[in-house]
Amino acid sequence: VAWHYVEQPSIAVTQLKKEGYRIIAIEQTTDSILLHQIQFSRNEKIALVFGNAVNGVSEDVIALADVAVEIPQEGTKHSLNISVCAGIVMWEFFKKMSLQSCGHDPFIYNARVMFVLQCLYFRRHCCG
Repeated sequence: VAWHYVEQPSIAVTQLKKEGYRIIAIEQTTDSILLHQIQFSRNEKIALVFGNAVNGVSEDVIALADVAVEIPQEGTKHSLNISVCAGIVMWEFFKKMSLQSCGHDPFIYNARVMFVLQCLYFRRHCCG
């Protein structure tokens, strides 16, 4: 898997916007919509931005995003492990892309989804 490191996630998001990606921040905000409400085209270029468990997606990245999307949750704890969150979001996107396939094989589609993980790096916080 090809990857590229940048010091600040906002730099990566700005570049993706220039390349025509729709930026979707996975975060609970005052303006976020629920995951099942998101609409997109199969041929749309999408970048999903996930935050870390402690701080979520940074404010500067949320400001750059085209939309913020949250996973509906019940109860007092409104946080999910990144692997659980990414799995739920990717499954919802896969379902919607499959429904848009108009009878074609759901495993073959043209949508391009880029995942941007805004994480705390081990070397920064554990290695001094």
